[in-house]
Amino acid sequence: MKRLLILVSLMAILFISTYKLILVSGISMETTIKDKHLGLLHKNTKIQINDIICAQISNEKVIKRIVAVSGDQVKITNGTIYKNDVSITRSNLVYPDMSTRILNNDEFFIIGDNYQVSEYYIIKKSQIVGELLF
Repeated sequence: MKRLLILVSLMAILFISTYKLILVSGISMETTIKDKHLGLLHKNTKIQINDIICAQISNEKVIKRIVAVSGDQVKITNGTIYKNDVSITRSNLVYPDMSTRILNNDEFFIIGDNYQVSEYYIIKKSQIVGELLF
């Protein structure tokens, strides 16, 4: 019985140190993820293109998709976001122009799937809280 209790305690510690529950607030990821979605973050994961992640931006956490990684070139012209000179959004958006930027090591360009309302960010790997599993 004591061994079982120790095993369960160790498993709980492992779970808590690896995973985190998060409540999604907002519509920037719709239709992929709805407002008030309860998700599970994996804190110790290898991050790659198209992953949905939680990032710490100033005093808030945001849920966004990684659309460009280290070495990729991003720019915004006339409301259109380009990755490596290929448009990834429609041109009727209202993003301010951003000159061409090549992402440095451990930098990521993130944006929500609902381009009409989502803000974009260039973040460092250290700002990533975890990958959203579901």
